[in-house]
Amino acid sequence: MGDSLERVARRSLDVIKIIEASKPSPISLRLTTRIAELKKQLSTLSPGAICRVDMALKTEYTYHMIAIEGNTLSLKEVRLIIEHGLTIGSHSLREHLEAVNIPKALEYIIESAGRKRKLRVEDILVLHSLAMRGIDEAEPGRFRSGYVAITGSKYLPPPAYEVPFLVEQMVDHLNSNPFRLDPVELALKAHLWLISIHPFRDGNGRVARLLMGLILLRGGYPPAIIRREHRRRYLSVIEKAQIRLDFEPYYDFMAQ
Repeated sequence: MGDSLERVARRSLDVIKIIEASKPSPISLRLTTRIAELKKQLSTLSPGAICRVDMALKTEYTYHMIAIEGNTLSLKEVRLIIEHGLTIGSHSLREHLEAVNIPKALEYIIESAGRKRKLRVEDILVLHSLAMRGIDEAEPGRFRSGYVAITGSKYLPPPAYEVPFLVEQMVDHLNSNPFRLDPVELALKAHLWLISIHPFRDGNGRVARLLMGLILLRGGYPPAIIRREHRRRYLSVIEKAQIRLDFEPYYDFMAQ
């Protein structure tokens, strides 16, 4: 049984090599034009408007970030937690911690983007530590020590002993950007790459989306929000990329 599990898990190493070696599927002209238009609009906002956008972004980003992972807090409840520090009595401590943690992780990627330094493996660990703080079963800030399965997916991530090297390899690639990808393409590739390594016991999706946000911020874009109502499609295109090596649906969905 152990040997069989090892063989299946090691197949993912081939998937990760293909992700590393591949260029993203071209994003349609319609989408690239729309993205550029929205970025231009954002640059024209006044400081007051940017402040309001910032607060709204923090609330929406947190709500969808945790809702897509099964958190049942409403958008209004997330806003009360973030803006007023309230505890919602009808929800678990874990759900409350998830809502408290994500804004802190968001602040970290905003600050990191402003420093303009190279990405480090430590950044990935810090993001996990911030996003999963207080959730002991997730082992915040530590790479997993065993196999991990993805609920509802046929993809089995690589063995734990491969994880530190794989993350370091990914970070080096993102820093060197050998294919000269633009920030959007690089961010989407980083998200798929990290989520395929699945380096943590829990919280992998959150960290992958935070990493994507960090790269987008460095390129002058706001962090992307994968909305709760798009959860099924989001998981489907990731699995299709991992199992069938069909990357076009993934990049098309994420660009949208």
